[in-house]
Amino acid sequence: MYVFGGYDNMGMACDDLYQYDIEKNTWKRIRADNSPPSRFQHTAVHYKQNMCVFGGLGDASAILQDFYVFNIETNKWSKLVSKKGKAPSSRFGHGAVMANQAMIVMGGCGKDREAPYDDIFCFNFTNKECTEGEWQVLDTIPSFSSFSSLFDEDKGRETMTMGPRYHHAFLWDDLNCSIFIHGGKVQV
Repeated sequence: MYVFGGYDNMGMACDDLYQYDIEKNTWKRIRADNSPPSRFQHTAVHYKQNMCVFGGLGDASAILQDFYVFNIETNKWSKLVSKKGKAPSSRFGHGAVMANQAMIVMGGCGKDREAPYDDIFCFNFTNKECTEGEWQVLDTIPSFSSFSSLFDEDKGRETMTMGPRYHHAFLWDDLNCSIFIHGGKVQV
């Protein structure tokens, strides 16, 4: 397990990266070049041999929009390049999951800090190194019939919107090809 960022006991954003060894029950700090700026309230998902980090709050509570990939095998960070599509705006408190070959980002709060977002984005990786890809804006969480190219399965589920939210739980269920959203805040 890898953990990146967060904030310290002074409330300052961190850029630390740690690896947890389950068998030894030990933590090890990983030092790597080109580390992303400090952040908290960001998302991190696992894809192939990578940890993908998006957005969050940085130093002086700056709201971030950047996207980084840490390769677990090479211990190197890369800033992810979007070759096509509109990326999500700067945000924190959003949710992210990996659904097959794509990262889904939903909700969060942004620049105005007055209302949470209800938007949904999909990032498809386009190279095997996972350093390039393209964003796609989704109108709703995809149904399996209307978005079968992403999920390669038609379960006949209907699409639905969940309304604006942040600090919610967001989970992908591989077995049932389903996304679960639970709770969160609907007002800032």
